[in-house]
Amino acid sequence: MSDIRRVLGNAGWNLGGSLVPLLAATALVPVIVDRMGVERFGLLSLAWVLIGYFSLFDLGLGRALTKMIAERRESPASKEIESLTTSGIAMMSALGVAGGVLVASCVPLGYAWLDRLPSDLANEAHSALLLVAGGIPIVVATSALKSVLEGVQAFRLLNLIRAPAGVLLFAAPALTSIFSPRLDLATLALVVARALILVAYVRPCLAHTRVRLEAIDRRWAMPMLRYGGWLTLSSIVGPLIVYLDRFVLGVVLSVSAVAYYAAPFEIVSRLLVIPASLAAALFPA
Repeated sequence: MSDIRRVLGNAGWNLGGSLVPLLAATALVPVIVDRMGVERFGLLSLAWVLIGYFSLFDLGLGRALTKMIAERRESPASKEIESLTTSGIAMMSALGVAGGVLVASCVPLGYAWLDRLPSDLANEAHSALLLVAGGIPIVVATSALKSVLEGVQAFRLLNLIRAPAGVLLFAAPALTSIFSPRLDLATLALVVARALILVAYVRPCLAHTRVRLEAIDRRWAMPMLRYGGWLTLSSIVGPLIVYLDRFVLGVVLSVSAVAYYAAPFEIVSRLLVIPASLAAALFPA
């Protein structure tokens, strides 16, 4: 297969893996809003953003891992991939745990704003924030495994997981909302869904390379951090530019305003999947 055909084929898989969750969101978001109410859905949309945003705690190591694996995959240095992968996953997992602890310790800082909500909703929001902190190590570890599959250009396999995983992230809170409108229960469902997605990536990742504790090598730390450091800045600033308006709306107006704003914003912004699908396939190639 020529390089350009491979890239276009991988981009097609990426596009399919992104469009399926979009269709799920179109179908399930109205159900969630109807069952949970506008205020709770507004807060849930913030939880969605926070869980995804705090993947920045990988410090760009995910992209660095993809790059370094791709460089070695079809070269004499391919024997280094086992050590590189093990070291990268270990580093990112440790950063995820540190990030979760840091966010959990900062949760009380948000109580002043949350206490403006009705008491029952404020209590649910407090618990939801702690659950978001608990989900950070899961998100970062998942990013590490996805980076390995991107590095070996296993985009077909990656998206066969990504598509149902994306559906699950909407289906989980939709399911809990049928039984209860509680925000903390929906957030717990999101975290559990993230954990199941992490488990789903383990076997495909191990099919391409071994992961052994004794293969951890400190020599990979500096090259990965050096490359990843440049990406960390954009990982912090980029999502802030995109999602900060939701938090401003929540503070200046109300969480109900966030709900009315977030749903159409998410649908329209998904059009970015077309260039993003191609870019993701181009990078490791």
